[in-house]
This record gives sequence, C-alpha cells and structure tokens, in this order.
Amino acid sequence: MSYRLPHERSGPITVEEFWSALSPAQRLLLAGAIANFFLFLLGYLLIGGDALQGHQAGGRYWVANKGDLSEVSKLTYHYSSLHVMSLLFSHPLALGMIILGRSRAKGARDEPAGD
Repeated sequence: MSYRLPHERSGPITVEEFWSALSPAQRLLLAGAIANFFLFLLGYLLIGGDALQGHQAGGRYWVANKGDLSEVSKLTYHYSSLHVMSLLFSHPLALGMIILGRSRAKGARDEPAGD
C-alpha cells in the first residue's frame, strides 16, 4: 500500500502543466526546433532527399533519399546541407527543453499548494 500526500497528483503530466513549466523564451526555442524539423521534412520531400546522403562532383550536385539520387542546383544542395546541420543543433535543444519542462512540471506537482 502506498501513501500519497494530499497535494500530490498522480498520472501523466498534462500538456498544460508541461507548457506552463517553461518560460516564454524556452517555449519559443522548443517551438522553433519543432518547426525546423517540419520545415526540413518538407524540404526533404520537395527536393527528393538531403545533401548529407548526396554528393557533389564536377560542378554537379545531388541529394539522396535511400540511395535514389536527384540532381539539384548548387544553391539547393547548400541549402539542404545547412538545414541538415541545423538539425544537429535544434534536436538536442528540443530534447533539453522537453527534459526541463517535464522536470519542472513534476517539481511543481510535488510542491504543496500555497496560499
């Protein structure tokens, strides 16, 4: 038998609890990281792959999707390359904001309600 204090709530953290545990700047960073991923996905689908899997040779540029190459312009290739690199920053940032928000929301649950 477990004993739960009256101020403790059980169950998963709600979206509202999670979101309110983050500061406005942290919410903006998380939303930006999520938007960056979906913009990458859209670009990936529109140009037929990404530069990380593709290659360049003799002034020609290709993006790849699971081995299927699509020739693109130099500008598109470099855009894709930069967007892939941006994910290396935004994914860990989003993960950090998720961990921080969950931790703060759980901490807020454990604190007794004050007057």
